Amino acid sequence: MRKDVTWLIATLAALPACGSSNDGNDGNDGQGPPTTITINAGVAPDLVAFRNESDPTWQVATMVGTNQYSIVVHGPYLVSVACHGVPFPDAFVHELTQYARTLSDPTTIDDATCDYDQTGIGAIRVDGALAQRGALSFGTTPVTNVSSKTFSVNVDEGSYTIYAVSASHYLAQRDMSIAANITLPTIDIDANGAPLIPTAFKVSNPAMGKVPQAAVLVEDFAKFGDVPSLYVYTGDAATAKVVPTSALAAGELQTVSVREVTLTDYGETARAARRAFKTGDSTELTLPDPIDGLTWSTVGNTFSARWKSLPEDMSFTFRVSGNSISHDQSNHYTINASASFLSITGTDQVTAENNLPGYDPQWAIDTTAQQYYLDAIGQRAGNLMTDPVISVWDTRSVAPANGQM
Repeated sequence: MRKDVTWLIATLAALPACGSSNDGNDGNDGQGPPTTITINAGVAPDLVAFRNESDPTWQVATMVGTNQYSIVVHGPYLVSVACHGVPFPDAFVHELTQYARTLSDPTTIDDATCDYDQTGIGAIRVDGALAQRGALSFGTTPVTNVSSKTFSVNVDEGSYTIYAVSASHYLAQRDMSIAANITLPTIDIDANGAPLIPTAFKVSNPAMGKVPQAAVLVEDFAKFGDVPSLYVYTGDAATAKVVPTSALAAGELQTVSVREVTLTDYGETARAARRAFKTGDSTELTLPDPIDGLTWSTVGNTFSARWKSLPEDMSFTFRVSGNSISHDQSNHYTINASASFLSITGTDQVTAENNLPGYDPQWAIDTTAQQYYLDAIGQRAGNLMTDPVISVWDTRSVAPANGQM
């Protein structure tokens, strides 16, 4: 089973440090002045450990506040956060995430949370109907069970914008207060919404024989940040449709992502660019070069990815997903190396390490009897308003060592 999850609720385990003791959590490798790094976890993880890039010894981070940890480093470093045994809707999930950073990166890691966001599993039920077939969401909660033209969704109490799109129109019903179970009046997107504008997007540096695909999204950037509220369009870039800027409220943002995808025998490779889009903007985007010379290595339960070259100023994320040895949970290893880390260390590979103090063998991924998955993603973040976010990736499934699926 493969799931895209981020962080899940777990319980902090009291774990002893391994290797040489370091009561001050001062990983002194002599490369620079001591720098304090703060790691914020929304819910207590099982483990927070760190090491300097120049020293293979992992140390347990010091807890300095409620689910807040502190380390002292002197140069490029790695942080591991483990979240174990979290009940996902149909499985238990373990996440082991590693951050490779330098002193020039932010000194706070704020996304190290084990709190799985169960968006859309609220206590209040909302029923309704659409006058036309389409898609809709409540804030950032997509309604995925639109059957014919009726829908139901569970949300928490609060004020919502209902975003909806039909084949030809877009509608946003704002400031909808929901405090109890409710059946909404029929939503007539075509009668009350704004007509979508046909817009052909193109790639300035197309690969031969590739038909670029586009995704147009609307999000309440002011309220939720870069989290999609509604997919307005997905399909061929040449036949895309966009929302007129006049239909967006202050703080709302429309973005377009254009990508070229190549299907392989084992998965897919792709390159993409995404930026904000307003009516009248240029419809041409430039895609990055692909990852050159990407290779993978699996030795026991140690996973590595190596490359010959990445597009300039990209971070690199390597993710491994599979089932546990006992087959009762889905396990994920992720390592994210910042562009600064890759530049300063000059490394051309990353490894998802498991030689951690207090590492639980249940966190291992079964590569012997179960299929597992590898994802490599390079990304250069930009200001969506002025500078596209560009990405390249390579995903593949791997047959188990015993040859059985």
